[in-house]
Amino acid sequence: MPSYAAIVRSARIAAERIVTFQSLNVGNAQGDHVALSRWARKQTPSGADLEWWETAAAAGSSLGVHVLIAAAADSELQQDDIAAINDAYFPWIGSLHSLLDNIVDRQEDAITDQRSLVSYYASPAQAAARLRVLAVKAVSRARALPRESGTRSSSPRWPATICPAPRPMLPT
Repeated sequence: MPSYAAIVRSARIAAERIVTFQSLNVGNAQGDHVALSRWARKQTPSGADLEWWETAAAAGSSLGVHVLIAAAADSELQQDDIAAINDAYFPWIGSLHSLLDNIVDRQEDAITDQRSLVSYYASPAQAAARLRVLAVKAVSRARALPRESGTRSSSPRWPATICPAPRPMLPT
């Protein structure tokens, strides 16, 4: 990977966030989320206007690490590209990714006595409104990512290397 040295620090920081999130995200039987809350508040980027659980969700997402690894294959990768990836994936895309996953896993989490970060929203309406905010920010940051051939009009370079093209859902 020609740009491994350029991404290694950012990938390591993102991976360390995942490990810390996993160690602090305990189930009901193991305790509460006080330590996770305290840690996530410190991780929240200044001016981001995020709830602590939204930052915690972002920290638990592996998407940024995957995109940084994919970007390392680009021999023309620049520090500005890495900064744009970091800005897009932590916290915005990562938070949206993890919180949507929490929604999908709510029933399983209840069965296994795991907390769902989405449960910290006061209501389903508040959750929907906040997820919309996160989605708008995530799309905005994704659009700012570097593009193939040096243009901003084609598809993003790195996410396309790890994400297949969408396929229509077929009934089972």
